[in-house]
Amino acid sequence: MSSQPHSRRRADNTTAAQPTRDLRPVPDPDPVEQVYAAIHEHQAAQMLAEVDPENTFIEALLNTSTAEAADVLQIVTVDDLAAHMPRVILTAITELVHRGRQPTPAEVAGHARGPLNIAPQPSHRSIVLYLAKVYTSRVKSDPWAAAARVIEDSYRRSFAEFGARIEQMADHFAPIEDLEQLTGTAVRQWRNMRERVRQANARSGARTA
Repeated sequence: MSSQPHSRRRADNTTAAQPTRDLRPVPDPDPVEQVYAAIHEHQAAQMLAEVDPENTFIEALLNTSTAEAADVLQIVTVDDLAAHMPRVILTAITELVHRGRQPTPAEVAGHARGPLNIAPQPSHRSIVLYLAKVYTSRVKSDPWAAAARVIEDSYRRSFAEFGARIEQMADHFAPIEDLEQLTGTAVRQWRNMRERVRQANARSGARTA
């Protein structure tokens, strides 16, 4: 009798065999490594927040005098900021300075207990936490240099915003007169922003000369 069927059965049995599962418990992550990873992640996020131009600008205003803050606010407006929390804090600072009060973190936090001229207004806790994070930043900036960076960022965003609007109008066959009018508005705004950047850089340069 041939042994081939037995050989086939042995081959089939070998093929069907499953690897033995490892039932040993998976060890817990090393808590020390987790702590170091969390610290590293926090430091990286903190550094990104500290070098953000808008956070840097707010930090500079919180450390300046009432008179200098008033001068800076002559060339920087809330519309120059993109992120909402810096816009909220700048609104509070502007209101304080217009009342002749120094925009210290305590003054800003106290003023923000009431309604601000911006919506939506974050919770008071969120405002206080943001002030603490920005004020304790290791990056200390000259208010005029920080103002120049903020305006320049706004200047760049304006190119993209006007460009998108002009492109959209052109794609929808808007009247040429409307396109020319919007382009003229954009050019006037860009000239204003360019001049404000120049003024801020000049004041910053004068402080360091």
